Amino acid sequence: MRATALGLLLLGCSDYGVTGKVIIEVHDSGDPDAEGEADGGVDTEAPPDDTDDTSPPDDTAPPDESCAVPVADHVDLEDVVWGETGVHFYVADPGWAFAAVHGWRLSQGLAEADIGLELRPAWYFATGLKESFWGCSDSAAADSEHSAAWARQTAAEADGCLQMEATTAWIEICRMYPDDVDCDAVSHADVVSSADQASTGRDNVTTSMLAATYFNLFGYAMLTNHGLADPDAWFAAAADPQAQLKMVALVYNRGAWSTEIDAVIDGCASAPIEDCVTAGSVAQDYVTAVGSYADQMEAAVSRGDCYDDTVYESDVEAWLLSLEPMFPEEDWQAVGLRARAAFLSASGGSAGASFQEVALPVVDAVIGEMAAGLACPADMLDSYYSADCPI
Repeated sequence: MRATALGLLLLGCSDYGVTGKVIIEVHDSGDPDAEGEADGGVDTEAPPDDTDDTSPPDDTAPPDESCAVPVADHVDLEDVVWGETGVHFYVADPGWAFAAVHGWRLSQGLAEADIGLELRPAWYFATGLKESFWGCSDSAAADSEHSAAWARQTAAEADGCLQMEATTAWIEICRMYPDDVDCDAVSHADVVSSADQASTGRDNVTTSMLAATYFNLFGYAMLTNHGLADPDAWFAAAADPQAQLKMVALVYNRGAWSTEIDAVIDGCASAPIEDCVTAGSVAQDYVTAVGSYADQMEAAVSRGDCYDDTVYESDVEAWLLSLEPMFPEEDWQAVGLRARAAFLSASGGSAGASFQEVALPVVDAVIGEMAAGLACPADMLDSYYSADCPI
């Protein structure tokens, strides 16, 4: 349902990860305790030597048709997801797409502080698949290609589609970012929970994505307490091309104090990250699954299979309205006016336009107008955990 006006884990996790609930899925191996393809993982074989400049170009290679806004859509997944085969991933709501781009662009802004954490949209959508099978919304639109909507999941009630727990991840957000998220005025129920949607009118998907963005920056900074003063350098040198994404997934699931992090740092600079996570564990299952889903989404983006529905001014209004509970002190009238101006400029004055055409200008305008931003919480890291921001 579109707004018409701008509004002014089943398994306990003891080491403070975001997600205390994990669904263990059945895979092609037949093992009910394994997630992901039985033979999945990163190909660690050395790439072919292509330094011979005399070699003719490979005209058979498919062209890279990557979208400007890398939100994958309509992806047939190879994995068994929550016990189901032939899962077709799709973006159910334009607000979800705007939210993923919002988180991504905020993370890209960290580069100004020499922090290389990048949370691409694939991380958000892969994590939602693993955590809740995107079953947190009462009003998710049906897939236009398959005439089915994401099924509601009981497991997604209390902690939403991204399964952020009130007693762990939410507490860290409140501690680390008091100037951005005022937890005296804002609660986990306001921002994360997908319960009581008939009363609240919200599924909290968009704010859950932002909350996850804040938590992931905290988790990334906490890698300094595991001997990585410069996580960026470690990931840049790692053999696994998904090293950063998988480490983010590991910290998100198991917590910033998990010994699995140390095992990865010590043993997997030259190997797939999941190879150093306890074999057969929930953590290994989780990292493998999120990595696989995200990899397939990124491949879809490279093919040009991206979210590009026609979106309208009312969709932007609805997205901004959904953010108000997390940031009640923002001047939403000013944010809305700037977002509308960016939309109309990008759309050539039309009230409707391609998502790919308007998403970046609109999201960047919103980020530029909002007081709340994303920055490494140096003082709070030091005060609570004697930790540092990455160098």
